Amino acid sequence: MTRTLTDVTLVKSRTADRVEIRDGRNETPIAQIRVNPSEARDWRVTLGRAERRDGRPPLVPASSVNNSSPLFSSQIYGYAAGFQNTPQSPPVRDNPVAAAGSDVDPLFVEIAWGMAEGGVHRILGHWPMQGASIVLYGSFVEVTAGTFLTYDPGAPLVDLPVLQASIAPTDGLSTEDSGELSLQHTEPITVGYAAAGDPAVVFVPDYARRVKCTLLDQTTGRAFEFGNPRCILEWFSDTGAVVESSIQGSSVGAEVDWLPVPARATLLRIGTPGPNIDCNEPLFTACQVAVHWRLSP
Repeated sequence: MTRTLTDVTLVKSRTADRVEIRDGRNETPIAQIRVNPSEARDWRVTLGRAERRDGRPPLVPASSVNNSSPLFSSQIYGYAAGFQNTPQSPPVRDNPVAAAGSDVDPLFVEIAWGMAEGGVHRILGHWPMQGASIVLYGSFVEVTAGTFLTYDPGAPLVDLPVLQASIAPTDGLSTEDSGELSLQHTEPITVGYAAAGDPAVVFVPDYARRVKCTLLDQTTGRAFEFGNPRCILEWFSDTGAVVESSIQGSSVGAEVDWLPVPARATLLRIGTPGPNIDCNEPLFTACQVAVHWRLSP
């Protein structure tokens, strides 16, 4: 059973906070915890998704920007999962955390941890735009955020991202799949290279860790009998910058597999160049893509 924190520990720690990143010239502390060395344990550091200071959700139904459709419209919270009805090139979100041309992207997270009598360990990574967590062992943990932003009092609200983090005791790491949820949807694709044709553009859901994209025969709705056609996957940041890209399928001899979600990615474009004639694959001009997300904070 997870051990609870003492009142003394809570008084001298800040186990969670939500802060506005105003000055990229200096790191912004968010959360920290410190216990006696004899009470060292595993800590789960949860980083929330990056938010806009004005509180606008990342997707807007029937948006004039790109006609986005959320998978679920909640009256309580603006979830990020959804797709673009009319994909743009490059794709962008309705309400990006960082305005085009701003110095906010990318956001960084710094985590320091260790034992009071030992050295300090540090990690620098990109802030997971849709949220994530990590487990660390020690008697103290500190979470700090940073960016290249130089704050201008006259800057628009969109240039001020809001980040949140929390630190809580945990009994260790979960094995893969045991601590994950699943989210699935299917989108249409027409044949073309990269942004040509009519690719699918989907939004990375909150706390997405992995994704699997499988092309389906549009006639039967099942996997193609000749194997896995080539599939081009391109990850984008809020403002349309390419974060990562890959190709899977028969032409490169790769099976469809789970792919990790890049920290900076908020959109995924999925396309296909069509069948490989050299491999005698049957012709097709359109197909569907089954997108399967695995989610875990």
